[in-house]
Amino acid sequence: MFDLSAIETLVRDHGLWIVAPVAVVEGPVVSIIAGHLAALGYFDFVVLTIVLIVADLVGDLAFYGLGRFGRNRISPRLMTRLGLRPAAADMLSDQFGRRGGRLLFLGKFTQGAGAVILFAAGVARMNFGAFFFYNGVATILKSIALVAIGAFFGHAYARINDWISALTFVTLGLIVLVGASWLWKTRSR
Repeated sequence: MFDLSAIETLVRDHGLWIVAPVAVVEGPVVSIIAGHLAALGYFDFVVLTIVLIVADLVGDLAFYGLGRFGRNRISPRLMTRLGLRPAAADMLSDQFGRRGGRLLFLGKFTQGAGAVILFAAGVARMNFGAFFFYNGVATILKSIALVAIGAFFGHAYARINDWISALTFVTLGLIVLVGASWLWKTRSR
């Protein structure tokens, strides 16, 4: 994770040229800091929000692509060891076929689970049009919300980042527990 004061200085000094690439990596906190700086007059809110949406979508497409095209590069033996037998991949595909939109919204608004869900959507070969639509709508809503939080509460971005970090660790912990439970159940069959 980057030093928050360094991010603020970079964003203030280099503008949108630095916001876009840094937002791909550190999306939420960069969006909040940039929203705060927009409230101070450094950026136009509309242009900033569009840049943040595009940056977020680029990162999301990378995770989706990694799952979709990386799946064939992983040995079948390793996939089986990870509990991803062909039946599990079929089940995953079925879940994204029926609940893909809800799962993508859950991933987008659950800090820490997003990358896993985006990767899983790719592994499940979720229809790209549906993926892009649902993920795009969720990204637009999340980006607007983060810029608004930054505009109104951005002066407290360090504390907000602490909350985001804590939420991420809790979410990742739950993912690990659920994943371990799922692996244990699939291995015991």
